[in-house]
Amino acid sequence: MSNRVAANRANARKSTGPRLSSGKQRAAQNAKKHGLSLPVLHDPELGPEVEALSRQIAAGNEAVLPFARDIAEAQIDLSRVRRLRGELIDRALRDRQFRTVEQSVQFLKLVARVVQIEDGRGRFSPSDELRAQRYLDEKIESGPERHARILSGLSQELTRMDRYERRALSRRKFAIRRFDIAQSGTGVR
Repeated sequence: MSNRVAANRANARKSTGPRLSSGKQRAAQNAKKHGLSLPVLHDPELGPEVEALSRQIAAGNEAVLPFARDIAEAQIDLSRVRRLRGELIDRALRDRQFRTVEQSVQFLKLVARVVQIEDGRGRFSPSDELRAQRYLDEKIESGPERHARILSGLSQELTRMDRYERRALSRRKFAIRRFDIAQSGTGVR
């Protein structure tokens, strides 16, 4: 077996995802956070919206209605992603206590240390004091600094939403192409 084949197999073993049932259950919950992984038609509230938009796109041509429905689904999915992204950013900007994940972890570690000290299981070390002082000395941020910190803290979630948006754009583009071909085949424009 060549070195390249061995390296490929070793890499494949590392990237197969969770193997234990607990890891698989945790991974299965990833897409449920915002519901973007579900098709639009699984949401009973969006079904009538898809139907109305597809009828508008088809403009009375029943032969192209299934193709128009694909365009409408992708468009509503795209709108849904953009709305959720806006809500995520808006909610974070309105939250006066917004902390990035890293800041939250540091704060929880500091609180845990204080609890240990209160229980008599330790004392404040110089690094604990420095961490507490940093937390207490946090300066008031200007608007742009705060916005930059918040957007940086949301970067992973925003990246995921960008992937959903790109998929919806791609589905819409190909649906439009199929619609155009079907429409030219019916002779109605």
